Formats: sequence, C-alpha cells, structure tokens
Amino acid sequence: MGESGLVRLRDLLAGKRELLISYSGGLDSSFLASVARDVLGDRLICVMLDSRLVPRSELAMAEKRAQEMGIAYQVISVDPLSSPEFCASPANRCYLCKKIMCRALREEAARLGIEYVADGLNSSDFCDYRPGIRASEEERIWHPLVEAGMSKGDIRTAARDLGMEFWDQPASACLASRIPYSEPITAEGLARVEASEDFLRSIGFSGFRVRAHGSLARIEVSKDQMHHILENGQEVVEGLRRVGFSYVTLDLAGYRTGSMNEVLRDGVPGDWHDSPRGAPQRR
Repeated sequence: MGESGLVRLRDLLAGKRELLISYSGGLDSSFLASVARDVLGDRLICVMLDSRLVPRSELAMAEKRAQEMGIAYQVISVDPLSSPEFCASPANRCYLCKKIMCRALREEAARLGIEYVADGLNSSDFCDYRPGIRASEEERIWHPLVEAGMSKGDIRTAARDLGMEFWDQPASACLASRIPYSEPITAEGLARVEASEDFLRSIGFSGFRVRAHGSLARIEVSKDQMHHILENGQEVVEGLRRVGFSYVTLDLAGYRTGSMNEVLRDGVPGDWHDSPRGAPQRR
C-alpha cells in the first residue's frame, strides 16, 4: 500500500473542513495527527481521553509528543469505572468502555462545532477481538486510516519514510487489557498493574505485560528476555510483591498482544472482524 495509501489519506483529510482526532500518543493516532496537521493546519485539534485505564507514563509521553509536533490538543477526563457493567468485566467490556469514550469525544466535538471525529483505527485492527470497533461505528467515529486502506505495516513504513521517530513504537493497550474477563476491574487492581510495569521498566525490561489474575501476576516478556527475568528473579518477585501481588509467574508462551482474548477464540461470543469493513463477523 505504502505511498498510495498515504496519498489517499491526505486526500481524505483535505476533504474535511475541521477535524477532531482521538489521540493517545500511540503509533496510529500519532501518525494520523501528524499527517492531518500538515493537511489541515489549525483546523485540527487532538483530544486525549484521560482515565484510570491510561498509564501516567503514556499520558505524559502523548502530551510531550503533541507539543513536539506542534499540534493543538486538550485532555479530557473520563471515568469508565463509573459504569458497574464495565467494572464487571464482561467479554464485551471494550465495547462498553468505547461507548463512554466515543460519547465524550462527540460531546466535545459538538461543543467546538466540529462535525467529524476521527480515530487511528487501521485495517490490521480487524484481525483481533475488537468489540470497541462496533461502538465507535455506532457513535459515527470516522476511521480515515481504514478508508485509506492502510494496515499497521503500511503506517510503520510511511511513518519511517516521513522521518517520524516513533515509526517503530511498540503497540500499547489500556490497563484493563491486563485483567481477565469476568474478573472485576477496580482502581486498585489497575494501579497494581501499572506500578508493576513501571517497576519492570525501571530495571531495564521492555516489550512486556503484567497480567493480573487476582493476587497472581503473570509476566509476559519476549522469549529473548526470559533469561533476564530468571536471572533477576528475586528482584522481580520482591518488586511485584511490594505493589501488592502475592505470587509472581513467568508465562513461557512469551509476550503477545491480546493474550486475554485467547480464551474467546473457542466459542465465547464476541466481535471478530474478518475484513477491513468488519464483515463477516463471528458473534
């Protein structure tokens, strides 16, 4: 796709009088915001949705990047934990959360008199369990990267070719993705996960997740880092116990995004998208 996708994206953006972008500081929304800034200039505003699902380090990084790119932005606080249904952590929890987030974006766009709200969804996102996609479509969120036919690989290539330093930024996900389905989502549990990941990052690890199963922490790291975890096992155990975990384990399958979704592949109802247009779907 490469250059043709980028050309298409610029054409699509040029057709909008004003645009509000849901911005997180991740690769996709950062790439979209950078391209949109070049096309729309001061007719663009980015909105970061801050909640207890967002690690403080990621929020700070996102703000710093927006400032460096010279993009107008604002931070709006939302509270998915105010929804008992979401906190119960059903299989469609991402849908429930996304509805709250999208409505907050829509309300801000209406306040600013902006018709179009866009996000960084790309065609590769339809290959995983993403019930949030349905919520965003219900709330009329525009997916310009999907419409331009750009996959995650296309975005990385285009970002690298354009000299964007973040082109190889690893994927990130909200803190709730570390909690198993059906296990209650609480502020305390999210804080424990965030503190654990901050600790592992502070002692030199990258590309990992700490999945919380009650009082047990399941660490996922790339296989080439497993021996480092074992070599530093006592320090790792003590660090995670300090933040509230009783047991610390290493997942021998290694780090992979969306590992909590693996249990959904064998018949648990959900939104599995098989094409960039979201159809057919297995529900």
